[in-house]
Amino acid sequence: MAFVKHEWHLGSYTLDLGYNPEPLKKLGDILDAQVDKTKDPLLAEHIRNMLVKFGFLHFSKLFLMETIKGKQLATHYHLLNFIVLTKAFLDAVANIINHFYQLGFIGSKIDLKLQSFRDKLANFDQDLSNDIFIQKNWIEKVVNMRDEIIHRKSPLIIYYSKADETGKQPKERTVRMPIEPVSLFEWSKDESYLKNKYGKVEQDILPFCEDWIKNSDVLLCATCQRIVNFIEKQSKST
Repeated sequence: MAFVKHEWHLGSYTLDLGYNPEPLKKLGDILDAQVDKTKDPLLAEHIRNMLVKFGFLHFSKLFLMETIKGKQLATHYHLLNFIVLTKAFLDAVANIINHFYQLGFIGSKIDLKLQSFRDKLANFDQDLSNDIFIQKNWIEKVVNMRDEIIHRKSPLIIYYSKADETGKQPKERTVRMPIEPVSLFEWSKDESYLKNKYGKVEQDILPFCEDWIKNSDVLLCATCQRIVNFIEKQSKST
């Protein structure tokens, strides 16, 4: 396992992963070097919270790699966790930004999806606001999917077994998921909607998770790097 220095990895699966990208490492070095009167323990706790959520995305995927081979109920459970935890990760990033740049938002207003949040951030750090805007479509997708599965629909899991040329089904069935959450009781309508919008109804689960983890990693690194740049700029001006 790669060596990870900073205590904010404790209790996070990022420690097992050896996850310590350069922007995160730089930020840790800067915070470690601060004297007591300039230390910000709440910022460190926000960062640890972000890493815990990010680590759990990998942890959920680890379970899904096992359960997609025919275990429908377990796959459903871990997929729900993955989607909810991705939204929790986004909230953790938003809390870091709100705290560090002292944006002053509270409660549900601390949300990367909101233009009001990004606009106010732009007054302090235009680059980070731009980084978030680049991922705007994905962030909205995460928020909408999480809201849909929490409040309205369950992400119906589909057993998918592709027959061979003789029409025989394989012994090992792979569980797949719909492109968007669908209703079991309005399946025919939702199926037609997905086919018209995407040209297909189902998608593989692991590539879905890998794409969301990749986007989360990009956002995590961008946030850490922009904060590093901001601190260094402030240091030069004093």
